[in-house]
Amino acid sequence: MKDKIPFQNVLVYTLYSTFKSFRNYLFSIILPIFIVLAIYLIKTSFGQDDFSEKSGQIYNLLIIPFTFSLFAFSSTLVNWKESILIKQSKFFSISKTNFYFSIFISISLLTLISLIFSIFSLFIIDYFLEIKNFTVTFWNMAGFYIIKGNFYEYLTFLSAIILLILFFTLYLFLIFNISYITSLKIKSIVLIQAINFVLIILFFGLADVALDINLVTNKRAQMIYNIFGYLIPAKSFQWLFISLFTNTTFANYNILETIVSPNLEVPYTFLTNKIWMILPTTLFFSTVWTIAFFMLIQIFNKKGIW
Repeated sequence: MKDKIPFQNVLVYTLYSTFKSFRNYLFSIILPIFIVLAIYLIKTSFGQDDFSEKSGQIYNLLIIPFTFSLFAFSSTLVNWKESILIKQSKFFSISKTNFYFSIFISISLLTLISLIFSIFSLFIIDYFLEIKNFTVTFWNMAGFYIIKGNFYEYLTFLSAIILLILFFTLYLFLIFNISYITSLKIKSIVLIQAINFVLIILFFGLADVALDINLVTNKRAQMIYNIFGYLIPAKSFQWLFISLFTNTTFANYNILETIVSPNLEVPYTFLTNKIWMILPTTLFFSTVWTIAFFMLIQIFNKKGIW
């Protein structure tokens, strides 16, 4: 039976609900910008340290706005769960798939705005700093790919951009699935957001977002740190993004843009430190993590748990 309420109407309503909420602006735009700037300033010693040859440690900040979408997804899902439309979805002949797809589109747009504002905020803060690390790093991405200016290099660069867009979207879908699991099982929005805070702390602490991987100089200690990080979905996405931003697959020496010491273990190389392994391994793990959470939801739905 055809939906009585078209998808575009559901999407418009979801967009309106998403962008009228101050809470979404606070947790999805204002807070991520603050965290991005705080980590950036601390990491670069307020513009005193030169990161022109450590670009990977600057690019890893760009995952932050996407991770904070946890809050907006959870808040929106809870609001929908309590709404009369979702409770009477059969009466209105609206598929839940349309509901969830409209939520994903709305929060993706909000996250894109957050990313843009975060980037502009970094440009602005760089204006007042002695060493403009982010500005240099941001405009230098093409330089990791285009050396001789031939067609193959441009094609490789374009492929990297496409993969970045695809997997940043996939990362958002992973975050959506995590939010779905917590939001539709737990009734208290306060408890849900508290869980989200804990998840974000774990993501940032173990996925090489807030902590500089080079601070752990003992190889065994770093290996343990990486093993715990492998249990965090964000880490595989983070290293996928870093490898694409710095082109470590075709220029292995670019790993020094992230890990400055050759004696340290390189994540996702299985103790071999073969740099070419990072991209295919993280592509695999990122995809598996996302599929695993999605399938978990499908299993629970079939069993009537949600």
